[in-house]
Amino acid sequence: TLFLSLALLSLYRSVSLSLSCPPSLFLLPPLSLSDCLGRVPMTTVPVYCATKHGVVGFSRSLSLFPQEHNMYCYALCPGFVLTPLLKSGFEAVTGMKEYVKGIGFVPAEKVAEGVVQLCTTQPKSGSVMRVTHSKGIDFEKFRSSRL
Repeated sequence: TLFLSLALLSLYRSVSLSLSCPPSLFLLPPLSLSDCLGRVPMTTVPVYCATKHGVVGFSRSLSLFPQEHNMYCYALCPGFVLTPLLKSGFEAVTGMKEYVKGIGFVPAEKVAEGVVQLCTTQPKSGSVMRVTHSKGIDFEKFRSSRL
């Protein structure tokens, strides 16, 4: 979609520009916001899932920049947080309400805790943090990113 293209271009440009900045200017690492559907498919919202998978892949790809630039990039994938947007999705998407209730909701405070953890620690660049109802805060395990 045009929105996703603009968002990814904006993120890419900000990271590209930051490569020319001295490391002392980095206050917080670049953080991409995806969600749980950036890690698993859902047949009722395939385009949404595809855009969220793109955000995760984009963040992981940016992490492959040479580390001499002292650049880090992370993706945050919270589970379902009960927001007005999600509530409206219950009526718009068939079966979503039952699907989400079966998984459980993540408190917004838990997502905020994950953001603080990403900004105050330095996990491996390209890490994808999950914040779920069942497991709390943890990191997705991927195979090697290098081809």
